[in-house]
Amino acid sequence: MMARGGIHPAQPPGDLLAELLASGGEPAALFKRDHIFYDILAYCSEAEPAAGQLDMMYRHSLIRKLVASVRARETAQIAHWRGALDGATWQPQSATARAGIAALYQPAVALQAYYEDRYEEALAGLERGLDALGELHAGGFAVALVGAADQLLNLLRAHAAYRRADAALHSAIELLDLLYGTGPSARYPHGSLEQALDPAALASCANHYADEVLFKILGSGDTQLIARLAAAVAARCGAWRDSPVRQGFLLLAALQSGAPMVPGQLPGPLPGQLPDQPAALQLAPLPSTLQLLLLTALLDQAGGPHGPLGAAVQARLEGLRQAARMDGTVRAGAAHWLQALAAAPPAMLAA
Repeated sequence: MMARGGIHPAQPPGDLLAELLASGGEPAALFKRDHIFYDILAYCSEAEPAAGQLDMMYRHSLIRKLVASVRARETAQIAHWRGALDGATWQPQSATARAGIAALYQPAVALQAYYEDRYEEALAGLERGLDALGELHAGGFAVALVGAADQLLNLLRAHAAYRRADAALHSAIELLDLLYGTGPSARYPHGSLEQALDPAALASCANHYADEVLFKILGSGDTQLIARLAAAVAARCGAWRDSPVRQGFLLLAALQSGAPMVPGQLPGPLPGQLPDQPAALQLAPLPSTLQLLLLTALLDQAGGPHGPLGAAVQARLEGLRQAARMDGTVRAGAAHWLQALAAAPPAMLAA
């Protein structure tokens, strides 16, 4: 049965799969993450006199050079750029300018520490950068939350690299809630990302960071971490703002739950309901990792690769693999995600 204008979880899996494969829609625009750094610089230099503005531009240039040298493992150049940054006389006068430079400088210092295996210093630098972004956000710079999303992703990567599964899970959930939540977060209580960006920019930003989160977790090889995030997303996504991503995760959890399905309502322990007339769920605008999860789940329930739609799904999955880093580890991680949803007891999904 189909709710007018959208896919309904009560449809047979084969019908759902055919509907998704036939769906149109345009992918979300590519997210250009470098823009946030220039936005921070522009916002924080507004009230500065000329000398302060020039100093901020100079420091930003040095920070970019430091990051490039760190990534290239250029030891002498790293020392040179750090010396230039740390030894320069400070010209900007406002607290906003200091917070803005800290929001740019601390992640660069954290990256250097990360590459040099100074783990605690790397984590501390990322947290200081998040604090600086929080200061800017509290002062009225709403777009600072985009910078926060970038640093939360770096925090997740660091925790995952250091095999700190609990901290990695916390960072992943915090970032997904920032992207799709409906209100302020504990870390940033002065507004939400939804209030900071127009709908197109929000979709582009959210898709980019959601994909990065899921790629990192699915590709981690840590089946327990994958299972825990799968259960957390299933339990939380009902409270996210309505969007194709929310509908996609709700549909995925409903399909894997094995519970009886009632038109217009998600089964058993899963929170919330699909809208009476949801927007048509289309594959193209979704993050590529969510496309992978949905196609894999529906293919499994509709006869597998040798079923009537198998060839079409395999072609779509091959396109994803070529376009979006879908290596064997990520695909295996997607299978573990689906297994975790299917095996999760009701209390786990409702937690």
